[in-house]
Amino acid sequence: MKHTFLTSTFVLVTSALSSHAALTISFPGNTSTDGWDQLVGSRLTGYGSYPGTSPWPAPVSPNVAGSTGDATFNKTSGGGYFATNSFYDGGNSGSLVVESSNPVANLATIVFQIDMGASSFASTPQLLVNGTDLYPADLSATYAGDYTYSFGGPATATNNFVFQWDLSGVTDPITSYQVQWETAPHSLIYELQVDSSDNFVAVIPEPSTALLTLFAGSALLRRRRTAR
Repeated sequence: MKHTFLTSTFVLVTSALSSHAALTISFPGNTSTDGWDQLVGSRLTGYGSYPGTSPWPAPVSPNVAGSTGDATFNKTSGGGYFATNSFYDGGNSGSLVVESSNPVANLATIVFQIDMGASSFASTPQLLVNGTDLYPADLSATYAGDYTYSFGGPATATNNFVFQWDLSGVTDPITSYQVQWETAPHSLIYELQVDSSDNFVAVIPEPSTALLTLFAGSALLRRRRTAR
C-alpha cells in the first residue's frame, strides 16, 4: 500500500510514502500504534458471510507491520463480515469496537482512524475509558482519498475519518479503553488505525473553519494506496 503521512507537531502534512497503515501519526514520549488492513474474507476466514449478522469467533489482531499488538478489532453485535474487498455490514448496522486492556502508562491521548467507502456512521466513535466513562472526540477531521485493490487497478473513492481524544486531564489511572461506533447500513471499511501516547499533542486543527481552509478544493489530501 502507498499513502501520505500525517505527522504532528500540530498538523504537518508531508508527501512521504509508506507501505503500511493509513495516515501515520508521530507523538513524543511513550507511544503505541496498531493497524488493520486487508479486511477481506480470503485472509480472515470464519467471520461469516452475507448478511453478516452471525457473531465473530474472536477479535481481530492488528496485521499492519510495526503494530505493537496492544489493541484488537471486534464486532459486538449487528451486521458485519469480511467480504471480497473490504469489511461490509451487509445492510445491517453493526456495533464495532477497537479496544485495549494494555494501554500506554499515563495515557494522555488516543487518535483513531477509519477509512471507509461512501457510507458513514449510525453513531460516531466515542471512547469508553475503564469501562465506565464515555467521551466524545475532542477533535475530528475527514480526509478524501482513494483505495486500489490491486496495483494499477481502478481506484475507489474513500473517506478517512480521524478522531482524537485529549485524556491529559483524567486523574484516575487508565487501565483499558474502547473506541466504540456503529456503522450505517451498507458501510465498507478498508483500514483502521489507533495511535496513543502519554503526551497530548493536537494532530487535528480546530475550529472547523481550519478544516475548511486546509482541505477545501485542490487542497484535499489525496492518498493513493494499493492493497497488498
